Amino acid sequence: MSNTILTALRNYRLPEGVKQRTATKCVLFALADRANDKSFKCFPGLTTLACDTEMSPRGVQRCIKQLAELSIISIKRRTANSNVYTIHLEKIQNAVEEQKLIEEVALAQKQIYIWKNIWENIWRYADNMGLHLPEQPSRDDFAAIDFALKIEPNLIDKKMLALFCDFITDEIGESAAPFNPFIRLKLAAEQLHYSEATLAHHWKSYLNIFGD
Repeated sequence: MSNTILTALRNYRLPEGVKQRTATKCVLFALADRANDKSFKCFPGLTTLACDTEMSPRGVQRCIKQLAELSIISIKRRTANSNVYTIHLEKIQNAVEEQKLIEEVALAQKQIYIWKNIWENIWRYADNMGLHLPEQPSRDDFAAIDFALKIEPNLIDKKMLALFCDFITDEIGESAAPFNPFIRLKLAAEQLHYSEATLAHHWKSYLNIFGD
């Protein structure tokens, strides 16, 4: 058994387009379960793998072919009836790192989309109140938006954001300064030592009274 490979496989996902993904991953786990932890080699027969995976020998063969085409494993003939399979750990680890990077980029893009939409709604709200904010948010604005999202995650909704801004005004008071209302909330929380939990509690009470 190769614990090294089994650990790496927990975070590994087969590429999109692979047929019978679950079955192929199952065969890969079966190979890893029988692989040497230093050489990453094993030589189970098709009947053994079929028993391990509860698949037909033909189904196992199809999955092995896919893994070889992906260069996850390489195959070398051992005898007339068995092969030596080498699992390429580096290939799996590189794929895991690539998948993490893709997920991080997707998450960052989603966050930027949320920030952008929230900022546009804040800008409109402030403009309606006679306060003119800069068209482009600063780092402090982004930090304040993040802080506010911890109290109310649905601020991308225009109606919810407007109500939340009203809540800030009612909690802190009016301000003629051209500040992002969320910055005012964050600064007030720091000065008054309000925790996120305390503000969330106040906001929930406010929402129960003034929300639809």
